[in-house]
Amino acid sequence: MINQIRVELTRYRVRRAATFMLLALAVLVLVGVTKVAWDTRPLTAQDRQDAIAQAKMSAQRSGVSDLIAQCQQKPTDWLGPQATAADCVDRLTPEPKYPRVDLNLERLISEGKDTLPSEGNLLALLVAAGLMISAAMFAGGPYASGSLSTQLAFQPRRFRVWAAKAIAVAICSLAHSILFIAAFWVALYFVADSRGLSPSSEQLTAVSWHTLRAVIFAVGASVGAFALTVVIRNTMATLALLLFATFGGEVLVNFVPISGAGRWSLANNAMGWLVPGHTYFDATIHCAPGQECTSMQAMSHLQAGSYLAVLLIVVLAVSAFAFRRQDV
Repeated sequence: MINQIRVELTRYRVRRAATFMLLALAVLVLVGVTKVAWDTRPLTAQDRQDAIAQAKMSAQRSGVSDLIAQCQQKPTDWLGPQATAADCVDRLTPEPKYPRVDLNLERLISEGKDTLPSEGNLLALLVAAGLMISAAMFAGGPYASGSLSTQLAFQPRRFRVWAAKAIAVAICSLAHSILFIAAFWVALYFVADSRGLSPSSEQLTAVSWHTLRAVIFAVGASVGAFALTVVIRNTMATLALLLFATFGGEVLVNFVPISGAGRWSLANNAMGWLVPGHTYFDATIHCAPGQECTSMQAMSHLQAGSYLAVLLIVVLAVSAFAFRRQDV
C-alpha cells in the first residue's frame, strides 16, 4: 500500500495542470498580501488633514456648528456640571473618518462587508478551489487518457488503488494548503511588525485556529472533488456540478418551501466553518407580525463542520463503491 501511495504521489506531482495550479496559487497569495498591505498602509499627514477638513465641512452642513455655539453658552446644561465651553467642541464635533485602518490580523478573518468574505476567508476559499481543480484533474485524467485500465492491470485490487489515490490527494492538498495559507499570514505578520503593530497573542491565537480550519477545509474539499470525479468520470462535468452547487444551489435554497432551508446551504456551511460567529440571512424563514423570530441565523463551527463531514463521508462511500463497479 505504501508503494502504491508513492506511485500516486508521483503521478500527482508530475501532472502539468497541478504545476500550473500551484503557480497560480502562489501568485494569488502574493497579490493578496500586496493588496492587504496597500489597503492598510499608514496614514499620511495629508490623509489626516483631509479627514479633519471633511469632518468640519460635514459639521457645518449638518448644523452641528449651531449646536456647538448653543452648548458654549451653557455648557453645564448640555454636558454636565463639570463641562466647559472647550468641551463642547471636543464632544459635539464629528470624528474624522480616515480612509484606512491599521493592519489587524484578526479583522481579516471576521465577517466581510456587503456579504463578501474578508481577505483571510477569501484566500482560504480560493486555495480550496484551486486544490479542488487539481484533484478533479488528477482523478479525471486517467479516464480521459484510458491509462486507468493499465494501472488496474498492475494492481487489480480496485479499492486499494482508489484509497491510494485518495490518500495521495489528501497528502498533497495538506502540504500545499499549509504552504500557501501559512505564507499569507506569515507575510502579513512581518508587514504588521515592520509598522510597529506587532499582533497580540489574541490575534495570533485567532489566526492559528483559522489557519487550522482553512487547511482542514481545503483537504476535505480536494478529497471530495477527487471522489466526485471518480463517480462522474469527467473532470469538466465535476467542475460544472461543483460550480452549480456553489452558486445555483444558493438560489434554489431561497425558493425551497421549507423553513430554515438555509441551514443546509453549502456556502453557508463553508463560511460557518471558516468564520467565527458566522451569521447569514435565511430567506425561507418568514416571521409573522408580532412573532418572536428572525431571518438572521447564526451557525457555529461544530454545526458547519458536522454537516460538511457527513457530506464528505457520503461522497467518499459512493465513490469507493462506484470505483469497484465501474467498467474502465
